[in-house]
Amino acid sequence: GSQATANPYQIALDGAGNLYVGDYSGKNVAKVPAGGGSATLVNFGTPGSTALQNLTGVALDGAGNLIVGDHQGSRILVVTPGGVVSVLSISGLSPALGFPTALAFDQAGNLYIADFTNGRVIKVSSLVVAGSTASGLATVIATGSYSFSGSTLTGMAVDPQGTIYLAARTQNSSSIIKVLPSGAASVLPTTGLTPAVSNPQGVAADAMGNIYVVDTNN
Repeated sequence: GSQATANPYQIALDGAGNLYVGDYSGKNVAKVPAGGGSATLVNFGTPGSTALQNLTGVALDGAGNLIVGDHQGSRILVVTPGGVVSVLSISGLSPALGFPTALAFDQAGNLYIADFTNGRVIKVSSLVVAGSTASGLATVIATGSYSFSGSTLTGMAVDPQGTIYLAARTQNSSSIIKVLPSGAASVLPTTGLTPAVSNPQGVAADAMGNIYVVDTNN
């Protein structure tokens, strides 16, 4: 339709095939109906009486709750299928969540958050969404010998087997870092690719286990 976006960051699909677009500069999420048609904006109101900042990651859980990264607000917003909005309360995390970027769920319903400010991946388990409240327990994912400095971790995905893929601009020799459920970390092979991947900033995994990389410099 006529709905414009400004700097879209991440997209997600719900079970019905509706597309959600996290619009960074537009500070909104656009919902594009399955099969086409005019897009609408998700209504956030003013959760926590704080205006939305730049929005980044979007993801949907098995119950249809929309999870959104309020980047410069350093918080995660939850919108139920009925339109009730809350701020996710994350316990067990120190330091607190910095600017979130990419979001993803695994098959067990755990939420993963790329913490841009602190250069880490946060796993939120025991996620409970009940009306106007949402909460979960956080742990930090170990990434072996690979580390991420602040303001680099832009992309993340989780495949059906629970393997995590991380894209951090200008980090780890422009490689995608693969973290197995066991905790073992390695570089995702891209043998034979010419030119080589450079400054990857996004990554996704499909149901068949194929990996897609946003190769920014190329």
